[in-house]
Amino acid sequence: MCGIAGVIDFRGRPIDSARLRAMADVQRHRGPDGEGAVLFRIQAGSSHWWERDAPPAAAADGGFVHRRLAIIYLSPAGRQPMHDGSERWWLTYNGEIYNYRELMQELEGLGYVFRSRSDTEVILHAYHEWGT
Repeated sequence: MCGIAGVIDFRGRPIDSARLRAMADVQRHRGPDGEGAVLFRIQAGSSHWWERDAPPAAAADGGFVHRRLAIIYLSPAGRQPMHDGSERWWLTYNGEIYNYRELMQELEGLGYVFRSRSDTEVILHAYHEWGT
């Protein structure tokens, strides 16, 4: 089972990147196959991938970390948090979509281009196409 954590300051104050690192570290046993993180500036509507040793974004007021346990799709292209390509929509989750291959084919028929063969990316494009 993957490990997922995050922090958001709804008052817009900068978050402590050391806190995110600690959240990922304490869950290392839940996801030994990889780690990812994204930082947000919620009011500005911006986000970016964050590497563990990189300095945090100035005034980042939110962030998610993900410890990955890769079971079906083992490629690094499946790392999370994952964005939709525009970096507007991000997703981090633990689960499995059993019919993701069929959904991927349907979404490709609608013009979506996939960067991976991951069910996570299918969820992102499906949400964009069909909503909740």
